[in-house]
Amino acid sequence: MYDLIGKRVRVHLWDARGILIGSVEGTVSDVSKGVDVGGGQKRDLVLVTGIEGYESPHLKEAGEGWFAIQDIEVLDEDRGKAFWN
Repeated sequence: MYDLIGKRVRVHLWDARGILIGSVEGTVSDVSKGVDVGGGQKRDLVLVTGIEGYESPHLKEAGEGWFAIQDIEVLDEDRGKAFWN
């Protein structure tokens, strides 16, 4: 999981009903394993930084955010695209 640090990724954004509402791209700067996200659920999260040009109530143009690892897609120019999950 720590091998994701420094990689360029696309994050797929979903609404509460599970409908894809868009995506953002950035760089993984940190990871956190087994974070309690509520309701007794634990998720592995990645901190994605360098996000530009996307306005959202969740990001508030901060340019960074924590996302579930299963929602990222690693962008690797040499091997094409690969989903992490």
